[in-house]
Amino acid sequence: MSITILLLLAIVAGVYTGRQEGHPVPHSCAAWAKDIAYWVFTVAVAYELTAGAWWDLLDIKFIRVLMTRLGYPPYIGYIEGVPRIPFVLALLLPRLARLKEWAYAWTFFNYGGIAASEFLVRDGLWVRTSVFCGVVLVSWILRPPSRKLGNPTEIKRPSAVAWSVPLIVAVAMLVVAYINVPTGGPPQ
Repeated sequence: MSITILLLLAIVAGVYTGRQEGHPVPHSCAAWAKDIAYWVFTVAVAYELTAGAWWDLLDIKFIRVLMTRLGYPPYIGYIEGVPRIPFVLALLLPRLARLKEWAYAWTFFNYGGIAASEFLVRDGLWVRTSVFCGVVLVSWILRPPSRKLGNPTEIKRPSAVAWSVPLIVAVAMLVVAYINVPTGGPPQ
């Protein structure tokens, strides 16, 4: 329940801060749908990265069992967990277009590699991980021009609200993800 409320608030905050960044107010239902869909998918990616960072850095049983089953060394969680937090911030904060591109690429290839590993060891989780790769791709495709690398249009200087609201959302995601860390291993 707390995750659902957090994600809904984060989506509203994202749409609001998009206006603060200078994104134009959508004038059609399709433009509103695209704007909201971008934030739905982006918040999902950000939360997954946040929760994954906790899971990896806390070295929980779920990750240890999964990585052992996939044949990865025990320390792989630390290698994967560390870049997740700056990438969450890059996805949520205004500007930082190049870092956003790195975040999207790293996340897509990371989860694509995990999905391939799960498929090759005949682990049924590969479908879920592949779907998440699709979520990352949809977020990347739907991003507004101000969040794209090489945007030729003039970007309005984001207000303090456009910077502070995503930071608050990221901290809230960290707290909720920490509260919801699983205690057991992955499904067999």
